[in-house]
Amino acid sequence: MSSITRMSKRSTHAIADVLVLVLFAACAETASGRSDSARAVRLGDTITHVDTPMPAPQHDTAHAAQSTEPARRLPPLSPAAQHISEGLVFAPRNQTWFLVATRAKRLLVDLGRVDVSIGKDTAARLAFAEAARRYSPLKPGTTLRLHGQWGVQDATIGDFDTWNGRIVARMRTSPWLDSLVRHRDLLIGAGVVIDSVTLAREDSVKRAAAADSAAKVAAMDSAKKVADSLAKVAARKAGRSRPKPGVPNDLVTTVGPRDTVKRDTTAPHDTAAIAVVCDSIPPALAARVFFVRDSIEHWLTDSAKAPYPRLEKNAKAYTWAVPGCYGIGRVLVLAGRRNPTMEFSAERALMVGDTGAVVRLRLSDLRFHFHEPLAVFDADGDGVDDIATRALGDRSGGLSIMRLDPQTKRLQRLASGFAWETP
Repeated sequence: MSSITRMSKRSTHAIADVLVLVLFAACAETASGRSDSARAVRLGDTITHVDTPMPAPQHDTAHAAQSTEPARRLPPLSPAAQHISEGLVFAPRNQTWFLVATRAKRLLVDLGRVDVSIGKDTAARLAFAEAARRYSPLKPGTTLRLHGQWGVQDATIGDFDTWNGRIVARMRTSPWLDSLVRHRDLLIGAGVVIDSVTLAREDSVKRAAAADSAAKVAAMDSAKKVADSLAKVAARKAGRSRPKPGVPNDLVTTVGPRDTVKRDTTAPHDTAAIAVVCDSIPPALAARVFFVRDSIEHWLTDSAKAPYPRLEKNAKAYTWAVPGCYGIGRVLVLAGRRNPTMEFSAERALMVGDTGAVVRLRLSDLRFHFHEPLAVFDADGDGVDDIATRALGDRSGGLSIMRLDPQTKRLQRLASGFAWETP
């Protein structure tokens, strides 16, 4: 029995080994078949591509340049600049509008906040300049188109500096604007970033316009010379000839003396040089503005109440009437009521049209809730005047340029800067 049992066990193991070998061979054959079929498919695809060539894939040149060009690693900052950079808070890199204003007879653009003390130490200032050049959203030499009380001019970013806790950069302007900055106490404007492509396109347009103007002037000069020569020939003929009997006098060419009076160069011959005066208000409209201003002031005093008697005790109403070319009106009336600490504030903005109609405007300026007008000018180049204000918030303040949108009837912040806070 033991031998039979031993034989049965051996046969069982042999059968199991045979089954394993069969399964392994089947799997290997299947795998080789799949690999052969896959290889055949790939070969067929290759042959198809060779027989009927497909167009090469189009790649973006910018991405190709980025992929081929190795990443340029900037040199590390000095330890002092690295320490100061941890206390610098710059404006977002996607910001396009910046506020510019005069400080200490310099035109400065506000770029952010500095939370470390720089002082007058030369080493600290050099470290600050190094960190600012590395992390500033506007690099030295960047062109800004400045819209302000001076009109529209292009300027470039110069050296970095600090002013009352703000990161600023000095603007390199034209000699005329630089002279105006030195002789005016306060100038405010808005600057928008202009790229090199836009500048090149504008330069080409200007060159084409100049060439066209030169061609027109040359054509006019040549035409004038021809006319003068013809007039001289006619005058000589008229001086030598006498009217013949029987010939009508209208057939004889007579030329009188030329007009030698020069054109009045002081007169505004160009219609573009005639500026529209928007600050002159007719007496009837002025009376209407005074009535609207007094009405809104009375409403603020009677209805805009502070939530606590302590705040209501020292609250005061302020009103301003600011004329300008607003498109939808002639006079902007700003009115508000607040206490000295700005714990309570309420303001309204109204536009008075030529007919005396009053339109209410909405104000949107995030953290600032009270605005005192400083200047009126076209800040964004759309032909409609905007207003530069001294904006106040909860224990904070700064300069803010409010853009007027005639379609939505809204005063919305375009740019702000030179902010300050009180503890």
